[in-house]
Amino acid sequence: MLIAAPGVGGLEQDTLKPNSQGGVVVGDRGFICTTFDGGYEWSREELPAAHGNVHLQDAFMLDDHSAIAVGGDCSGKYQNVNCGIFRRAPGRPGPCPCTVVTWSKMPLGPKQGQDDLFKLQAVTFCSATLGLVVGDRGRILRSVDAGATWNVISSGVQEDLHVVHCVDED
Repeated sequence: MLIAAPGVGGLEQDTLKPNSQGGVVVGDRGFICTTFDGGYEWSREELPAAHGNVHLQDAFMLDDHSAIAVGGDCSGKYQNVNCGIFRRAPGRPGPCPCTVVTWSKMPLGPKQGQDDLFKLQAVTFCSATLGLVVGDRGRILRSVDAGATWNVISSGVQEDLHVVHCVDED
């Protein structure tokens, strides 16, 4: 599938869940498009206004209507508006652009390395509930509740991590 979006730079990812009709594409300045028919039609969606300049790096469809998108440079602090882990609330947009679809920045666990995060690079889910996000300086974040909350876990490395895949849930 080839996706062209004239005038939209920095298209980063297309993520279509196998055997499903849902998909999401992310890019510069909070660019998000979703499909629910295998890519025949796409709807433009947006992050909350405060996060509109986030350079989204990756996305993952949790099911046919929910997704997680990650990206941006936290510059050491997750509270920075230029980065985040964002979750799309379940639901389909309507036939016109007047339907609002909510993407929200997800919280980190209390005192979980929030002051030591930099660029967020990739996201995957190993199951319906277990998700992983990786980033610069060896940072790994884990969710065990389908992306509702995230905790920093140790990777043991300082190198930038750009890709994450699951072998199993352990």
